[in-house]
Amino acid sequence: MSCLIDKDFIQDCGDINPSGVGDKLMIYNKEDWDSMKANGTVIFDGTDGSISSIANETAKRAFEFDVPPGAFKPTSAPVVIEGNYTMFEHSANFPIIVTDQDAKNTAQALANGKVVIVYMKYTGKGEVVGNEQGLNLQAGTYEPGNSDTGGTLPLEMKSARKETKMPLTYFNTDEATTLAEFNNLNVAGV
Repeated sequence: MSCLIDKDFIQDCGDINPSGVGDKLMIYNKEDWDSMKANGTVIFDGTDGSISSIANETAKRAFEFDVPPGAFKPTSAPVVIEGNYTMFEHSANFPIIVTDQDAKNTAQALANGKVVIVYMKYTGKGEVVGNEQGLNLQAGTYEPGNSDTGGTLPLEMKSARKETKMPLTYFNTDEATTLAEFNNLNVAGV
């Protein structure tokens, strides 16, 4: 089995979790993200270090994950290393709804690989988690008969290693441009 995500995780409205779909995450395999950074299709703002544009390379794309409303919980905690040098440990907790073998294969790929998560905040700006080191799956228990979780697999993703920066802001020109670009991150570049 591959350690790379290879399918979107979009909910079927005919078979949807009772809580609904609320947040959309775009998840890149870390090696694709690094290739895009190296080849200049992830553009960093020279002034503040934020990301001003993301364009997919040929055959590279993010994979779309739909999660229930309010279920995506990203955090970033400072960690003091050897005195005063502060680094950051990122985490992103979210459930995926496991309804078929494709969903199980995707969960297995998350368990064995590294990813970068791009998501939109309510402010019209996005955020990128795992830019430097990527995120690895740390925990997740699949309980298909558990009525509390509704058959979801709650995932806890954490920094593969500590990063030197907090998650990066993603904003391209204005809210509409950023959102349009974000909504196309799951389309492979040509």
